[in-house]
Amino acid sequence: MDHYRLDKYSLERNAFSGDLLLLVDGSTRYKQILSRAFPSLYFSRTFDDRNEAFSWGTYIKGADDNEAEALDNLCFLLKKCVFIDDDLDEYFALDYHSQMSEYGEWERTGIGRLVREAKPYDRDRNSGNKSSAQTIISWINEEFLPFHPTYLAADLIVSVPPSNLNKPFDLPEFLARGISENWTGGLKFASPAIRKVRSTRPMKECKTISEKIDNIKDAFEVDSEVFRNKSVLIIDDIYQTGFSINEVARTLKITGAKLVLGLVATKTLRDLSEVTL
Repeated sequence: MDHYRLDKYSLERNAFSGDLLLLVDGSTRYKQILSRAFPSLYFSRTFDDRNEAFSWGTYIKGADDNEAEALDNLCFLLKKCVFIDDDLDEYFALDYHSQMSEYGEWERTGIGRLVREAKPYDRDRNSGNKSSAQTIISWINEEFLPFHPTYLAADLIVSVPPSNLNKPFDLPEFLARGISENWTGGLKFASPAIRKVRSTRPMKECKTISEKIDNIKDAFEVDSEVFRNKSVLIIDDIYQTGFSINEVARTLKITGAKLVLGLVATKTLRDLSEVTL
């Protein structure tokens, strides 16, 4: 699993042909993201930038001024958010959970601090902060969804079912429900149609990859009629190794979901490769 941001891009219209020239410094996976978001537009095969200032380029035909602006907005969003190259059809985090400060020390990002404040860890010592959670919801509804056409067109929104029920509230469910309730489009909250069919341990307690797989495999079931031929957005708070959200996505795909998208508030810097086999 890789994770990265789009480094830089250039989007210009040719005055003679009317075609758009998009140059990108970043993975070619971003071309798939853009072409999925704008299925009516023609994206040429990728080619090397002759000036070597960017990783690759593509010509885009058929874009009017509104579509060109929407393309530019999505590219700008891709510079801010973290793309997680995982098993879902598409997966983003709003930001990393922590970053290196100018003084060479690790510190939480702005979104990382909000997640730490919002997340209820237990009933006694840290009951969570719904006001901070609401700020995350507002960021998603105002700064992410309006600028990503694929996510904007999702039919249903769900959360990853919790492993620990002994909390004042479940943050992923609170986020998913709040996004749906505060969104003016047709993003329907459908978490009740996903259930855990057996108990699991918190994934942070599983020390090896085998333990994590055994812990979460076949732990969920869904109402297939709810999700069949639907585009589904799965919400979670923090992405560490991704086993839970990927198992939910796998279950949705098996039962007929058309497209499964992921969105988490933050991505930790710890990767699957750092987990013991």
